[in-house]
Amino acid sequence: MMHNPWDIRYRKDKDFFGDEIDHEIQCIIDNLPKGSSVLDAGCGLGRNGLYLLKRGYNIYFLDYSQEALTRVKQHNPKSKTILSDLTNLPFRNESFDSVIAMHVLHCIPNKERKAVKEFYRILKNDGMIIAKARSVKDSDYGRGILIGDNTYLKEDGLSIHFFEPEEYLSLFEDLFYIDNFQQEEVLDRSHGEPHTHNFLSIIARKKKCL
Repeated sequence: MMHNPWDIRYRKDKDFFGDEIDHEIQCIIDNLPKGSSVLDAGCGLGRNGLYLLKRGYNIYFLDYSQEALTRVKQHNPKSKTILSDLTNLPFRNESFDSVIAMHVLHCIPNKERKAVKEFYRILKNDGMIIAKARSVKDSDYGRGILIGDNTYLKEDGLSIHFFEPEEYLSLFEDLFYIDNFQQEEVLDRSHGEPHTHNFLSIIARKKKCL
């Protein structure tokens, strides 16, 4: 049987990623009414989605790791959880008001563009996407075995791709109106010794379907 390295990671580190909310999530609260449908794509332990759920949003938690989804259920047994990858989402066209994809696109090397197209498909016209991923300036860049352009295989079996800013922007600019695009250095205290990560984040709205 194939073992999912993310299941192993979440079992090993019970507080992986910590519980601090990504500041970009405030954009949903500022722009979408309570009750809006939001897909937390690659939700992990659900910190961002659970934060929005408590504030009245209709959250769907989707992840490739059953261990992660089990942990989300432990926080809120009524949570709507879906086991799936990001390249073939089990939802109808134009189903969601927003998609959040935080710290996930760098985890699916060579599948990022297909995932973004799926986000586009399930979003309603003018729907909001918020996505955050690691850049080539990240402190983990270069660690592991080089298996592709800016892509490394780590000891735990996970592959990480580090984005150039132009490369990351290109995933979205043909399908979405870009409201905000930035690069930032973030101090991470969630696991191990305090360290920094360098992220690219984008907030955008779906262009109308032709």
